Amino acid sequence: MQPTCAATAMCAIDFRLTLAASQAPTLPPYSRLFLGDRGTVSQHLDVLGYGAELLDQVLPELDGELGLRDAERHDVLPGRLTRLTRSALKTPPGRGCDNSQRAVSQTEGAVSSEVSETEYGVEIRKVTVMRVFVAGGSGALGRRLVPQLVARGHQVTATTTSAAKLRLLGELGAQGVVMDGLDAVSVGEAVAQARPDAIVHQMTGLSGKPDMRHPDRSFAPTNRLRIEGTDHLLAAAEATGVPHVVVQSFAQSYGPGAGLLTEEDPIDPGTAPVARRLSAGVLHIQDVVPKAGGTVLRYGGFYGPGASDDVVRMVRKRMFPLVGEGTGWASWVHLDDAASATVLVVEQQARGVFNIVDDEPAQVRDWLPYLAACAGAKRPMRIPKWLAKLLAGEFPVTMMTEGHGFSNARAKRELGWQLRYPSWRDGFKEELGVSRKTGTPA
Repeated sequence: MQPTCAATAMCAIDFRLTLAASQAPTLPPYSRLFLGDRGTVSQHLDVLGYGAELLDQVLPELDGELGLRDAERHDVLPGRLTRLTRSALKTPPGRGCDNSQRAVSQTEGAVSSEVSETEYGVEIRKVTVMRVFVAGGSGALGRRLVPQLVARGHQVTATTTSAAKLRLLGELGAQGVVMDGLDAVSVGEAVAQARPDAIVHQMTGLSGKPDMRHPDRSFAPTNRLRIEGTDHLLAAAEATGVPHVVVQSFAQSYGPGAGLLTEEDPIDPGTAPVARRLSAGVLHIQDVVPKAGGTVLRYGGFYGPGASDDVVRMVRKRMFPLVGEGTGWASWVHLDDAASATVLVVEQQARGVFNIVDDEPAQVRDWLPYLAACAGAKRPMRIPKWLAKLLAGEFPVTMMTEGHGFSNARAKRELGWQLRYPSWRDGFKEELGVSRKTGTPA
């Protein structure tokens, strides 16, 4: 017996998009995430080979509207797909099925749906649909996180500081809201109106060319958002009864000792004054969020669309040299992997601290030449520490020659997190691969 409800059709669409992705070689590699990567989109649904007959009824309209082969805006597909599927079926979600096929219950906090295992011979686990408030939804990570949440059926409210970006948030599938993260009233009103089940703080203030000699100056807006913005969101959550707040932090530490840092190890910026000023926001989050019962995500260095452009540009211009022996450690994470881990934390209401990094911490002397090769650039120059300190200041020298890597064991074990890019080597190669014949980005 073939089910005929819209909810089941949406499950089956994931499988159809897997096939579509394999037939769309013109799309950028990272777009595959939103064209049916079953490891990410269907983590709670096993729908392989399920619903093909029903899809035949709606695919002509979907194919015509989505234009998968010509899609350039890979990150807007989930929201459009949801709307188009419902339109094609002419059936509102949750209707058209009898009680033996689907049971729906709605409470103040969430909507949960369940499909009978015995009816169709497949196991589809319960999915809880949540209202999620993403503060900073138009940023580099927000633009990857919102579509993943939407693709899993969650109702997303995403904020931006610019009204010009509301259309982008709508295309991503979210309800866009203009909010000033540094204004307690603005934050309180936005959260109260959204009535979320979870708040995710992804607000940053990074813009323009980075100032390597005075990084604390260019990072000051982000520090304010990590201090004042965090406090405003926690206060709004308490005032409106939001049970879960997830906050972005950074996996970077320069304290004494050796080996990989776990969640039991606090962030230590070291003794350099610039480093301590840079870490003011991270140290505040480390202090107040766990006390409030929230979750701290210590992300590795981001790379991917919109996150690593400045670094790559500097590498291609040979403005990012190796300093000394390049012995500083770093942990990386692709934006899509960072987003998928965040989705799991939200859905599981996981608490505490998690290191969201890939499997391979690396020293600068390993990752920087590799990145240059992937970007089609010449090998980075090497300069002594004393000269680097004279030219760029103290912090870049510390970053290039000291620091720790971080362990992701807890996130993988407790969240069931599976990385699309377990190593930055694979991620750099795919994101920055160049044509050997032309030397231009692939």
